[in-house]
Amino acid sequence: MAAEFTLKNSSDDPLLLVLAADHAIKDKAAFTAAVRQAIPLAEQGKLVTFGIVPTEANCGYGYIQRGDSIDEGYFVAQFVEKPNKVAAQTYLDRGDYYWNRGMFLIKSSRFLEELTLHRPDIANACTLALKNTTKDLDFIRVDKDAFVACLMTLLIMR
Repeated sequence: MAAEFTLKNSSDDPLLLVLAADHAIKDKAAFTAAVRQAIPLAEQGKLVTFGIVPTEANCGYGYIQRGDSIDEGYFVAQFVEKPNKVAAQTYLDRGDYYWNRGMFLIKSSRFLEELTLHRPDIANACTLALKNTTKDLDFIRVDKDAFVACLMTLLIMR
C-alpha cells in the first residue's frame, strides 16, 4: 500500500526503504552510507537487499549468498532460510554469505510490478484498501474491511 500511495501522491517514482520495526541499528553512519550506496541501483529498477556480515554461525537468521558484482553491490546468488548449525558454520567460513535481515530499497513502481506479477491477489487487495481512505491528523486511515481482507490474503498464503 505504501508503494501505491507514494506513486499516487508524488510527482516522481519514489524509492521505498523497507525495514522491520524491531531492528536496532548501532552504526548509523555505516547504515546511512550503505543506503546511499544502494540508491543508484534502486533507481535503475533493481530490488536492493541489505545483508549483514555474520559474526557467528547463527541458525536463527536467513542468509543471502553473494553473487557476481554489479556496480557498488552484488547480485544475489541465493536466499537460504534459517539453516542448521553445520550449514550456518559453512556459510560463515566461506565468507560470501550475509545475514538476511529483511531490509530492502526499491522503486515504488518496481515493487508494484513484481507484486502484480507474483501475487496479483495481494496487489488487488491493497488497491481496494486504499480506495476509501480518510485523513486523521498525520495518519492515513485505509478502509478497514478491505485491509482485513488484504491481511487474510497474506495469512492464507502462509
